Amino acid sequence: MYTTCTLQSVQQASVSLLAVGRRSARASDINSIKSHINQWRAWNPSFKTSMPHTLGFKNLSTGALLCPANLDWTDPAVQKGLRDGTIPAGPRDLPKYLWKNEYCDPEPSRVLVGYLQGDLLVRGIRHLLIAPSAAHLPGSSHSSRNGNAAIHNVASISMWLIAYTACIIRFVLSTQTNMAAGNSRADPTKWRYEEFYNTIIKTAMALPQSSLERLLVWWNETIFGAGYDNSDDDDDKRHESNKSIPSIASILQAAASAGDLGL
Repeated sequence: MYTTCTLQSVQQASVSLLAVGRRSARASDINSIKSHINQWRAWNPSFKTSMPHTLGFKNLSTGALLCPANLDWTDPAVQKGLRDGTIPAGPRDLPKYLWKNEYCDPEPSRVLVGYLQGDLLVRGIRHLLIAPSAAHLPGSSHSSRNGNAAIHNVASISMWLIAYTACIIRFVLSTQTNMAAGNSRADPTKWRYEEFYNTIIKTAMALPQSSLERLLVWWNETIFGAGYDNSDDDDDKRHESNKSIPSIASILQAAASAGDLGL
């Protein structure tokens, strides 16, 4: 007996296989970074990614990185609030590790300086795109190897890759045990990674074209070297009790029209 395959069934099967492939690749990336992130710097205090229940805001190192960029992690009240949930840290409360030197000046005229130039982002993309050993290079250095980028024919850094890497790093540093898109209605206990990803994309795309291009040039030179030339490429709602505190994403989007990245 023969099975009749309709175009619709073939398309559905293809979509299903692609979804499985994406999940498998993401799991591989997560496990790889989880196994190496402890080696990227001298952490004090140290932490074990194999024990996620001890991470997030429970650990001083990971908490400092995940702290919303417009809050002061050194303030004990902020640490307590983030740990007990009285201070929200949702997808629009962008964390400090997205900024260069893990520091963000929340003033509208300065908030974009260093945005999406964080050390962990650079190391994460080197790890995924070149090789795990490339993540150990000093911040201003680049690998002479093409690594995975050449194997997969990746010639430039995209904003989507930056946002994807940011999601993986956030998950690895958090107390979460499973990474999912997250839906506050279906399961409010799951962190909303899809919204986090989209927030990063939206804040970056709100920049003037020239500023966005400068940011991507910086990324390509950081990863591939100063001689990089790719001219052929195509050019949450916050917690009700905290409505008075604007999310860092809101500040970023308001400041994006100025386009001052400090580059």
